[in-house]
Amino acid sequence: MLVACSRMYDVNAAAQEAWWTLFSIIADKSGVELRPLSHNGSLEELWRRNDLGCTFMCGFPWVATGRQHPAIAAPVPLDARSEGRPHYVSDYVAVDASPIGSMAQASGCTIGWSVQHSQSGYQAPRHHLMDLERDRGRPLFARSVGPLHTPNGCLEALDQGVADVVPIDSLYFRVGQLTDPDRFARYRSIGHTPPRPMPLFVASPNIPTSKVRALGQAVCALHNEKAAADTLALLGIKRFVLVDPESYDIIREEAAECDASGVGAPI
Repeated sequence: MLVACSRMYDVNAAAQEAWWTLFSIIADKSGVELRPLSHNGSLEELWRRNDLGCTFMCGFPWVATGRQHPAIAAPVPLDARSEGRPHYVSDYVAVDASPIGSMAQASGCTIGWSVQHSQSGYQAPRHHLMDLERDRGRPLFARSVGPLHTPNGCLEALDQGVADVVPIDSLYFRVGQLTDPDRFARYRSIGHTPPRPMPLFVASPNIPTSKVRALGQAVCALHNEKAAADTLALLGIKRFVLVDPESYDIIREEAAECDASGVGAPI
């Protein structure tokens, strides 16, 4: 039996339960047996498994490793900034009580980051901030702290005053707002990066093409399933679509541009 894992968007127990509801529908409609997996280890460890059937993978490591994992589908968020595409942004998040109300007001502050293999928590903000530095003639932030490892770790850094601003995957942030509004009312977005291709559901490289195709068809039909409607809404998702692999090239190209320019952590 293959495993299905929503580790990247398991914001809390309610979110995980919602994802597992979708996995049950996907398994039923695809004819591919899936066992929901609660993974507490690193994402790198998760992605090395050889029994992945429907598991979220960040776009940067996916494209950086040559798209070895077969793509199943990617979500189209309800967020208007996605423009109806399987795209997301990194929200620059501050605590709601902070005097920082815009990116300009964050000048001289401390930004946190998650891990280097994260598109939303590292690669996207460092490229965006590199462009801002070119326009301003100097870095926006005075200091950068990390790795903070996970989106939750980034939010905890805000709570503890370790960082003034952190980049958070916009879908993760929205799922948090929908499933735990009291906690997420403590935070607000002061800006965001340009939209880029979403994390996607993948399978392990050894999984038969027939199963990958069946899973993709079932995932992309979720928005037509009445049983999935409320769950998709709770997760901030309009629908899922098949992946255009070449659309992810911009992620690799922007990371390479940062590397060539000597840009390190977001600042």
